Parts: sequence; structure tokens; C-alpha cells
Amino acid sequence: MTVEECYSNIGGSYEEVKSRLRDDARIIKFMGMFMRDQSFQTITDAIANQDYAEAFKGAHSLKGVSSNMAFTRLYEAVDELTEDLRGGSSSENTLNLYEKTKDIYEAVARAIKEFQDAQA
Repeated sequence: MTVEECYSNIGGSYEEVKSRLRDDARIIKFMGMFMRDQSFQTITDAIANQDYAEAFKGAHSLKGVSSNMAFTRLYEAVDELTEDLRGGSSSENTLNLYEKTKDIYEAVARAIKEFQDAQA
């Protein structure tokens, strides 16, 4: 699997990330950093504890990471969640937006893991 194919699988923009990071080796490096990022876990823990201000911080961080990595589908989902949590409170839609973000995040993480395993 190529980096471009991995991006296609996750609904990302290979062209955008390539223009930003310039070569596949750097993209692969940053994919590894994404896998170690704790932003999604922060969101998960904070929502479980009904700490919506902390969930907002985690969502805002993941939004930035997703944007920088051109993970378009994930960025769009976490952007909705970030806006829902803005102000440190939840809405009737918060859990649905979290679940949508979770599903896409897990799909991205699986695709990256498959890519990394194929490279090993």
C-alpha cells in the first residue's frame, strides 16, 4: 500500500498533505506521531466525566492535527464536535457527534496501522 492509497482509504487529501510536508517519508513520520497523539483519548475521557471544557480542548487539538495531516473526513467530523462543545457545555447532539468522530477516528487509526504493518 502506498501513502496515497492510505490517504484514499481514510478520506484524506494526499495532494494537500504532500504540498505541506513535501515527501512521503515526512508524511509517514507524522502519521506515526498522529498515532501517539492523545487528543482523542482526552475527548473520550472528558465526555465520560462530563467535563465538556476539557472535551473541547481535546477536540480543538484533534481538529488542528487532522487539518495539518489533511485527514479531511476526520477534520470535518471533529470540527462539528468542537463547535458543539465550544463554551464548555454539551448539547443534545454531543454524543452523536462524538460517536461520528469516534467511528472516523478509529477508521483512520486502522488504516494507518495497516499501512505501518505493510511497511514493516
